[in-house]
Amino acid sequence: MSARSVQPTAPSPFSTKRPGVSESHHQDTVGNASLPYSKPDHPPFCSQSCARRIIKLLLASNQKLLDSQLKMIEQIERRATEREDCANKRAEAAERQAQELEALLLRKTPVRNTMPTIPNQ
Repeated sequence: MSARSVQPTAPSPFSTKRPGVSESHHQDTVGNASLPYSKPDHPPFCSQSCARRIIKLLLASNQKLLDSQLKMIEQIERRATEREDCANKRAEAAERQAQELEALLLRKTPVRNTMPTIPNQ
């Protein structure tokens, strides 16, 4: 058996080079290294539109996060208000109960002369 190398007739789908487009169109050079773009169909001039799209996505994501945090804050405030209202009602009930007990005690104790007595001289 002889080993033959098979040459593909169509360009590989994994190739970063498109037919009819020079390789320099797809690469930036930094020093001596060349950096290929992540997607072969993204020419260098599209970086502004890509950046705008990324910024819009980040802003939308941040807005969702802010909305969820605002809902949590509102829920915490609502719970705090409910707790405060409940505490106020309990305090009012305790005050009423104290007044009722005081009135009961006053009715059951004999009335005493509260005027101080002057000692005989």
